[in-house]
Amino acid sequence: MLDPSSLATQCVVEVDGNEAITSMALVHFSAAACGGSSGEGGTVAEPLLVVGTAENLSYFPTDCTAGHIRVYRWGTGQSGMLQSAEG
Repeated sequence: MLDPSSLATQCVVEVDGNEAITSMALVHFSAAACGGSSGEGGTVAEPLLVVGTAENLSYFPTDCTAGHIRVYRWGTGQSGMLQSAEG
């Protein structure tokens, strides 16, 4: 992850084995869903990075053996992966 104001590297996370990152989004979950303190509108004050990956991805034909979604927190002294799910 990069700090957009300084372009300095904040964090580097390598994906496992033969995985490819296919999507990323910064999201704000509701405070009720996270069990944390809320900011305006009942959302968690800090954004979380949600990363989607595909394992053994091929393009022709498009296929993969598994998909993963990982949720990361950073910059609060509690950086790291919060949750991982496979589908």
